Formats: sequence, structure tokens, C-alpha cells
Amino acid sequence: MKRLLGVLLSLSLLCSCTLSVSAAQAGAADERLTQVTLQVKETLGIGDEFDEFYGNLEESYQPYWSLSWTSESASVNVTAGEDGKVYSYSRSSWEDEPSGSGALPSLPAVSREDAAQTARDFVERVLTAGESVSWDEPTYRIGSAWYNFSGTLLFNGLPTPFTFSVDVSAWDGSVRSFYRSDEGVPVLGDIPSSQPGADLSAAGALLKDTISLRLEYVQDEEGSPAVLRYLPDGRDEYYVDAQTGELVNLTELYEQVGTAAGGGSSSNGATSGESSADTGLSEAEQEGIAQLEGVQSREALDGLLREEDALGLSGAELSSFAYDVDPESGEVSARLRYTRSLDEGFWRRTVTVDARTGDILSVSSSRPWDEEEKPRVTSQAARETAERFLNAHFGAEMADCALYDREETASTSYSFRYARQVNGYFFPDQSLRAEVDPQDGTISYLYRQGWDEDVTFDSAEGVISPEAALDAYFDAHTVTLAYQLVPVALDPSAPEAAPLLAYGVSYCYELKLAYLLKIDDPIRGVDAKTGAPVSWPAGRSAITYDDLDSCWGAQQAQALAGYGVGWLGGSLRPYDALTQRDLLALLLSVQGSPFDPQADHADDLYQRAYRSGFLTPEERQDGKVLTRLEMVEMVLDAAGYGPMARLEGIYRCDYTDAAEIPADSLGYAALAQGLGLVAGDDMGRFAPGRNATRVEALSLLYQYMNR
Repeated sequence: MKRLLGVLLSLSLLCSCTLSVSAAQAGAADERLTQVTLQVKETLGIGDEFDEFYGNLEESYQPYWSLSWTSESASVNVTAGEDGKVYSYSRSSWEDEPSGSGALPSLPAVSREDAAQTARDFVERVLTAGESVSWDEPTYRIGSAWYNFSGTLLFNGLPTPFTFSVDVSAWDGSVRSFYRSDEGVPVLGDIPSSQPGADLSAAGALLKDTISLRLEYVQDEEGSPAVLRYLPDGRDEYYVDAQTGELVNLTELYEQVGTAAGGGSSSNGATSGESSADTGLSEAEQEGIAQLEGVQSREALDGLLREEDALGLSGAELSSFAYDVDPESGEVSARLRYTRSLDEGFWRRTVTVDARTGDILSVSSSRPWDEEEKPRVTSQAARETAERFLNAHFGAEMADCALYDREETASTSYSFRYARQVNGYFFPDQSLRAEVDPQDGTISYLYRQGWDEDVTFDSAEGVISPEAALDAYFDAHTVTLAYQLVPVALDPSAPEAAPLLAYGVSYCYELKLAYLLKIDDPIRGVDAKTGAPVSWPAGRSAITYDDLDSCWGAQQAQALAGYGVGWLGGSLRPYDALTQRDLLALLLSVQGSPFDPQADHADDLYQRAYRSGFLTPEERQDGKVLTRLEMVEMVLDAAGYGPMARLEGIYRCDYTDAAEIPADSLGYAALAQGLGLVAGDDMGRFAPGRNATRVEALSLLYQYMNR
């Protein structure tokens, strides 16, 4: 899929290539532009309020017009086909919009439902005969200038490889942009019939035969036991031709028609002195300097590495050297970079070692290469070098490892990955990977993964059969009838092929009616003991509350929850006392990071709060119950009103208990009243010293964001 997207992007750039206009496109440019402009104006409802207009023509496989309207207050840009079909649209306004910047932005002026209807109406206008769409979940983040709606283009009611996107302003409800991904993609022929000739169940059986699973240990999160799971092997992409019933290897098709692209392969030391009171250094500076005690010098480390023949450093110049201190662990690494000049460029190798022991931690390299270059070292010899090197430097780890996978690209590297085995099954989260240069047989890359963590492993008893796992994995998918984009070799004698061939692209596309394996939510694999499909770790769930009945702030709580603002955990607990930790979690949710204050790790929450400037580490008091005044102070500080609120002698407020508000906090109460955030209780009191509740915090935040 990544290859396909890259090719599509490259092909879309070809629209700027010049190609002779065919007879069907012949005619005066001004006449053609007139027809396109009229069609686009009718489709989009563009009026005559603009002062300037121009149209540019770009032709390659088919013509595209770039149309631009401009006035003193706005501009509109459209890309359209010769028939007026709209492929992209954007509208800019010179009028000021709320930027949405700041820690506590406002709620959008346009509701999600109204914006969605605008997006649907716009898409209906720009679709052509036989086209429709399916919609994904809309996205919007508080403070953003627009809602984004996207989905898949359907032809004859069936899914295609093409997508679309619509942005609707959150402030005035206008469509700001539209894009469909088939712009610039050269597709041969017409859209095929949507009526299949092959049987769906037979297609499913063929697709099932392309699936293979491997059984290995997986650790879902740090600290949890590793469990056995059937995981899908990396495999080619297949489809079944829905007319002929033939199984087609799409990956092989790309290899057959594509063109290969080239690329590359993957101080005189530090000394420590005695600290003393007269050094002129602070205590913190002395502690920082002490972290380099015991490190070896540049010369010593360089000498150790040059003794390692497998690194191939003979004749290479040490071009740079650096120490890196890990402030948490106190460990120090040294990074040595070597360079050798070649006729065709530079050979470079970087080796990172433990600065105290000299133990090798990692290796990376680069050098010029030629895809026609023949290897001077065999794959077997490279493997022997890799294993000899790994056993010498990581013997304890290698004792528990076996070869997990290997990749051979003769002109660039031989790659070998050794993973830990437990109970006869691989645990690739703990592995060693070494690459060997096929030209000189030296170690060009080294990476050690996951060995610093102590992992426990579930037993290997009660594992289901591979056949049962395959059935469970396949059953989690659906055999779907859809249109598939298939590469087709260009005919060099065809006039329309000339600019594409000249650009180095050897194929176009055609749409095929196909049976594909689809799934709504991709799964990671199958639990090896229960046979249940296992999803990838889910992101944060939606904010919902199960205790809003008879709660006076239910409407505000639900409105904020619709935008991801509030608390995770499923319950509001509206009348519970508000803690510092509660309020920080609420404020951070505005930034797109919702928390469950009762379940989430407090350290993570507070680290985010420090970075956001909501408080300092010295002010942390997780369980402290906040008063109403402290609640208002923290919210207004987060909103940026703190410096203004702390000015003394300029504020007054009309709360009946204003005399009870401390003079240095009167500004906060006055601003809360002036902004309409706190109206006072039924007796008009601010009640600065009373404990705040969770529902009061939600209401306060809602009033601020909806002001």
C-alpha cells in the first residue's frame, strides 16, 4: 500500500507535463475555459462578487483546469476536469477568525451536526453520475478552525481505492476545502460493471489460502506478562477478479510493471577533577560534571574499536566524537563517527559505546552503492560474521536466541535478526539485529532491542491449533466486492503514454471489479489459547457519564463531552469534592489528552500539566480539595488571565460576600463575574472558601469556552 501511495503521488505530479491536445480536446483555449468556468460556477454556486479571475490549463493523461477567483475579502481556487468535474476546492477569507490558540480555546460557533450537513450537501453537488460516498467518523479538536469530514468514494455503490476530504469552518459553517484523491491518477478505460461473474464464497476460499500465521510471544504493554499469539505474516497483497474468479497477486504485478528506484544502505577525552568550594561552580554544576567521572578518553575508545576487525575501521578517520549523558540513569555513552573517502563519495560508520566500559551499543553506516554491484561476500559468510560478532559482544543474550528472520539485498546489506526463544516460541520484542556489508564483510548495522526489561512469560500449555487460529483470523474479516486499482503496462506506441514514459513511469491503472478481504477494525492477531481476535491497543475512549440524571450540570457536561472535554472513567460524580488532580485532568482534556483521574498514572498527568504551565512541581498536591476561589484561579491562570487578575486596587465585584474575598484574589472573582463564569449562589454569594465540586468545575469551564 505504501508503494501504491508513493506511485500515485508521483503520477499526480505528471499533470504538469505537456502533451498535445487530442481531437476531442481541440478548440480555442478561451472557449474551453469558458465552458469549464460556467459548469464549475453552476456546480458550486459561485457568484459574481469577485474582482479577478484566471484559469490555467495543465495537460498530461487528461486536462485539468486550475481556476482562481479573487476579491478584496476572499479567494476561491478550484481544480476541475475538462467536463467541469470538481476535484479540489479551497476558499480563503481575509476576515479574522478565532485562532483557537491558547490553553483554553472557545467552543466552536457551529455545531458538529450543522457542519456535517453542510459537508454532505457540498459533496452531493460535486459528485457525478454513478458516484456516491461512505463517511468516516468526523474529526475535530477543540480550538481548531474547522471540522474535517472524510471517507471513501463509491462507484456504482461499491468502494474504490479513492478517498475524499471536506473541511467546514467551525466559526461560520462554510466549506473551506474539498479534495478527492483520484485527481491526476491516469486510469484507463471506463468503470467496469458492478455485477460480478464469480462466486463470493469461492473467492473467499482463495483469499483465505493466501493467509499464513506465526505463533510467538507478544507483550501488550510494559510490565505485563508476554502471551502467545498467532500473528499474520507479512504477505503480498491479493485480490480475486470478480469476473473471472482468478486470484491475482497485486504485489507481483507492481514488480512486473514498475521501475526500480535506487537508494542508499540502510575531546581528547573527558577528565574529572576534584570539586571544592572554591571552584566557582554551583552544587548543581558540580553534580553534572561528576556524571562524566570514570569515562574513557576518545583515544582509548577509538583504540578499542579499531581492534575489532568486524567493524572495518582500518584506514578510516575518526571525524567526530561525543559523550551523551542520560540524566535519569547517569549512564554515559560515547558516539564515534568514522569517515573514509571513496571515488564515488564517502563511507561513514557511527559506533556508539558505553563510555565507561567500552561495550558496543549500536552501529550504523552509509556508503554509495550501485544496484548492479555484485557482492564479494556470500550470504553464508555474512551470517557467520554476524553470529561471531554477536556472540562475542552479546553472548548472554545470544544464548537464548535463534535466527528470527533475514533479508538479503546483495548490493546493500545482508540483515540477520536473532530473537529470544521461550518454550520453543519466539519473543521478537527482545532481539539483536546485525547487518553485514556484502562488499567487505564488515558489520554495518547493529541494534539491541528490549533486553533491559525483565519480562515474565505465560505457559505454552493449551494452545489452539494453527487451523483453528486461521479460521478465527479469517472470520474476523469480510469478503467485500469493490473496485481495485490495478497497474497496467503502458503501450509505448500510444500517444498518451509518451509523457509518462519520458518521466520514467512504465504503467497506468485500470479499475477492476474485485473481491477483497476487508475488516472494519484491524486486528493484531488471534489469542493462542482462546481463539479470540485481538485488536490493536485502543486509543482513548469517548467521554461518557452514567450518573447525569437529576444533575443540574448535565447539559454542560454532555456538550463538553461531545468535544472530548471532561473525564474518562464513565462517571461524573458531580457532587464529589474537586481535587487538584481532578481539575488538571479536566484542563488537559481541552488539549486532547483526556484522563481518568482515579485510574491513570498521576505522574504522567502532572508532567503534562507542568509542560502546559498549569502549575509547577512545587505546587503539586494530588488529593488537595480545591475551594471555589482556588478553582477559579487555576482556570483563569490556565486561560492566560493570571497577570491581569493579580493586579490589586483596580477591581470591584457585586457578590454579596465580596468582603470575604482576599484583596490579592479580588481580581479573579471580578473577572469571573465580568466574563459570566460565576453568577453566584441563590443569595448572590461567591463563597470563596467553600469546597468546589466536580460539576461546578465543568460548568465553569463550559461558561468560559462558550462565552
